[in-house]
Amino acid sequence: MNYLSNKEAYLRAFTFFQENHAMNPMFGIGAKIKPMESELYVNKAITVGGGKLPLLIGSTDNEIGVTNFDGNKLEEGRAFAIDGIAVNLTVSDASAKPYNVDFTKTLTGPQLAAFQFANLNLSQKNERLISLPISAILNGQEGSYKKYRELALTLLKPKDKVEIEIEFPDGVTPAALDDGKSIFVSVVFRGYETFQKR
Repeated sequence: MNYLSNKEAYLRAFTFFQENHAMNPMFGIGAKIKPMESELYVNKAITVGGGKLPLLIGSTDNEIGVTNFDGNKLEEGRAFAIDGIAVNLTVSDASAKPYNVDFTKTLTGPQLAAFQFANLNLSQKNERLISLPISAILNGQEGSYKKYRELALTLLKPKDKVEIEIEFPDGVTPAALDDGKSIFVSVVFRGYETFQKR
């Protein structure tokens, strides 16, 4: 473990939260916050098709193995500084729960072709925060389930609506799947989230 490197990342996140809070308060008066390493994720079965495919909806409950967003937002006092992103794609039984799907078995060939020019978009309060081709994210992961595409620090604020979507080219042709199979996607944001100290 590189202690100095870990401490530097922590201090960078702490300063990032402080500066953003000073410009636009996110926490209560006198609140003491502490950043901690964390991940935000959403795992979901999807249907590939042209246009925008939302991954978060307001009725999506915080459920371990499915998502740790609170519906389509972060609850009060919970901000998140994103510094990396991963997208994992696989095929599994359509009836499978996302947390039982093996995302280490990635799509290849024709199944992956539909995602070649698709974008992963993250927005909050109608502001686009991240928009990257999924192929660029996968290249940044270097073919490893355990790696991330590095990003400049990006802030998600508490209580404001979060939108995560895959945007496919109009008219994209999905790969044929065996009966009873579905494509599953796992989107993971790595970074630091705020923990409010007593």
